[in-house]
Amino acid sequence: MGSRCRRVGVLAVFALTGCTFANPGLVEDGDVTDVDLSAHVEGDFAEPIDLSMVVSDDLPIPEPPDLFGVAGDLTTPAITDLMTPPDLKTIPDLLACGAPGQPCCGGTTCNGAGCCNANVCVAAGSDCAAGTSICQAGTCKGCGGPTQPCCATATSKCRTNGCCIAGSCIAEGQRCSATEVCRASACSACGGAGQPCCNGNSCNNNGCCLANDTCVANGTACLGVVMCNNGSCTGGTINCGNQGQACCPNPTAGQPQLCTAPSTYCTGNTTAGFTCQHCGGNGEHCCNGNQCANGCCAVAANNTYTCFADMTACFAAVMCTASTSSCGGCGAVGQACCKSGSTTFCSGPDTHCNAGNLCETCGGTGQACCPPNNFCAAGRNCTNNVCG
Repeated sequence: MGSRCRRVGVLAVFALTGCTFANPGLVEDGDVTDVDLSAHVEGDFAEPIDLSMVVSDDLPIPEPPDLFGVAGDLTTPAITDLMTPPDLKTIPDLLACGAPGQPCCGGTTCNGAGCCNANVCVAAGSDCAAGTSICQAGTCKGCGGPTQPCCATATSKCRTNGCCIAGSCIAEGQRCSATEVCRASACSACGGAGQPCCNGNSCNNNGCCLANDTCVANGTACLGVVMCNNGSCTGGTINCGNQGQACCPNPTAGQPQLCTAPSTYCTGNTTAGFTCQHCGGNGEHCCNGNQCANGCCAVAANNTYTCFADMTACFAAVMCTASTSSCGGCGAVGQACCKSGSTTFCSGPDTHCNAGNLCETCGGTGQACCPPNNFCAAGRNCTNNVCG
């Protein structure tokens, strides 16, 4: 290949100096000499030289690599379609609100008449807090206490053994009807032998109401050794329990003396003795458990628990509202205790004034004993001012 390149170079020089096959002369020392080029070169110079083959065998030109597919198909983006937004309608109902069990809309609102309780919606008629508050007309209201709405929770409709009557709670020991009394969260028949005494110490057919607020039938044993005789316990030298008679001894040590006839209350002192008096009427002493026939039980100026009829003054100019047993906004369950002089009291039946100066129910199991006379509901006794 090298010799061929040199020959090509010589020919190029000849061409530049005007030498051709028709004029092959060379000039040497000023003389033109004909030269026979046919003896010095090979091939037929009448044909053009193929310069395309004038390449070096020692320097091969590599072909460029085939890059197609090395980096993948760059015409297809890795993310399938960036122009199409995700369908947010398929996201679960994380933002749903207003229905029972869902968050409150805007932190305050629930559908229908539901209630927002701790930012969770509660259905109307369901408890906001079991046995404590119920959802009514969009508001969580107190439930379960006497005179309050019954709670919705089946096992906690009324607290402390109360009973649910026509949507409202009554305290244990109170009358469900003329023939029933609330006992252990159920309305039980009252007045019969072995049954709780009905309101006002009354028992059927002139029976006797004993110390544990339980009736014995007329003509049967009363206080163990004497007989029930038309509301009195009589026998031998004992004749007690009815209006105008001495109070009967309580068979349970440490418990107050008692009266066994309807609407009677034991009053007096150890010096003058204790006597059964009629109770519950306007101006009369309150019966056991702060009970009055139709009115409010207030501590009057003489420091005695006294019944006041509807729209008469409980004390000072404070009037009684018999429908709620409240004296001018105090004294009923859930209200502040009333105060007359230095004495605080509650005016509703089966209520007492607690340490927080609020009126709450009494007489039921585990509750405080009711004034006056430390009364407890049927089948219970007062021990250390607690009924059990």
